Amino acid sequence: MKKTLFMLFIAVLLLCNLSLPVMAAAKVGDVVTIPIPYTCDYPPISVMASYSLSSGLAFVNAYGSERMSVFLKNESSFLGIPLTKATAGSVMLEVKVKEGSEQTIDVQQIAAIWLDKEGNEDSYINAPGVQVIMVDPPTRGALPETEKPETEENPVPKVGVYPNNTMCIMGPRLRDIAPGSTDKWYMVTPVDISQDGEQVFPLVASNMYRVGTAIVAVKEGQLTVNYRTLDGVTVHSEHLAIYPDLEAAVKQKAAGLDGVSFKPGEPISIADDLAGDTSVLLLMCNQVSYTTEVRGLSRFYSGAPDVKDVLAQMGQMIK
Repeated sequence: MKKTLFMLFIAVLLLCNLSLPVMAAAKVGDVVTIPIPYTCDYPPISVMASYSLSSGLAFVNAYGSERMSVFLKNESSFLGIPLTKATAGSVMLEVKVKEGSEQTIDVQQIAAIWLDKEGNEDSYINAPGVQVIMVDPPTRGALPETEKPETEENPVPKVGVYPNNTMCIMGPRLRDIAPGSTDKWYMVTPVDISQDGEQVFPLVASNMYRVGTAIVAVKEGQLTVNYRTLDGVTVHSEHLAIYPDLEAAVKQKAAGLDGVSFKPGEPISIADDLAGDTSVLLLMCNQVSYTTEVRGLSRFYSGAPDVKDVLAQMGQMIK
């Protein structure tokens, strides 16, 4: 589409409505982040999306996985101007779950405009479909994926408080690579421990924030898994499990945190404690509390291009 008028483009954006089922799981009170992906032939000069929320959802925020100047964001529309040269990204839509049962986000359209090499205007239009959020009743003792103190007077606080949330070493989510094994977001991290050296991974809390670094070190047949959190992140409990493969993790109910837990920072014998396995899965599920005022805190987007590539490579390592 050459030299498309901006207003005409928005009109086209709002007209189409196709749907494909996608699912997410949540509890009442959760703030859920839904990515709406887009791709372009060249860096876009604008990105737009239209969507509608079911009555049990409340709009919280919308932003780009790539840096953007945001000109419009509300319960039905988004318009942003990218500040990077990335040709792919997502509109990240945050909604709060107000009611139980099944809730939906009808993503009616997402579109982008760019200029080709000759300076001609072109566009991309796609209908990602309906995002279905299955809302479960709260489970006693369960750790929320995200938690913000909210009141009627202050429904979207500038400072988010996340008490008693889970922190994992970055990796594929267990529920994604072993469907049906769990509804939690817990991540497992494949590591090759066949040679001496160190490997460093981000720590992810609440499935949405980078809160520190994990260091996996091998030396003379000993494995040590240690970590450092940002100042202001309080660790209440630690759980570190190591599995030889995905089948063992599922069979031993890794997400239930019932298996053997190693002590972070203490040497683990690869020959004796791990039966000589040199390709293993790490599962760290520490209980932590923090706020969004923690210095150095940054958002974690599993759909960001660099993170997506790393997770894909990790997925290929998992046997």
